[in-house]
Amino acid sequence: HVVPRFTGIVTEVRKILGDEVRKGEVIAVMHSRELTDLKSEYLSAMKRVELAQALVAREETLWKKKISAEQDYLMSRQAFVEAEINSKTAAQKLLASGLSQTDLNDLATMAEGVLSRYELKAPIDGVVIEKQVVVGEAVKEDADLLVLADLSTVWVDVTVYARDLNVVKVGQKVTVKSDVAGIEASGRLT
Repeated sequence: HVVPRFTGIVTEVRKILGDEVRKGEVIAVMHSRELTDLKSEYLSAMKRVELAQALVAREETLWKKKISAEQDYLMSRQAFVEAEINSKTAAQKLLASGLSQTDLNDLATMAEGVLSRYELKAPIDGVVIEKQVVVGEAVKEDADLLVLADLSTVWVDVTVYARDLNVVKVGQKVTVKSDVAGIEASGRLT
């Protein structure tokens, strides 16, 4: 089940029923205000780290030259550590929401209008077996947008009549045929 981690508006649906997908492939795109807020929080935290780092360097130089008090230097160090903690917290929120470290690294160079863009990626290799989303739809963070299935292994439920129990054994090789679909597959009886 492909579920968005944010509420938003669907702007693209790249896959339809029966399409094959690869793990990590973008299957839908939406725009989310929640994601924009998280990304903005992260970018602000990164800027605060930069500024705090510059202030620490300046205060350390002044303190070593005996121009400023050690307390000023220590306060700037504390502000820097707090900014780093806030930055790491903001990054963890984004990583927990499905963004990758590469996505975080690319945030600083993104245009502001792209901050709301949220790409839903396939969690597995498979086939789209259900599609419950259209472009323009407002979705919640718990909505099943698409259902993917790995069809490389399937189970076939077969009825065995009592008269045939003596010829059917666990582990026996079996072949299943579909004249309608024109396919045939072999497996073991479990």
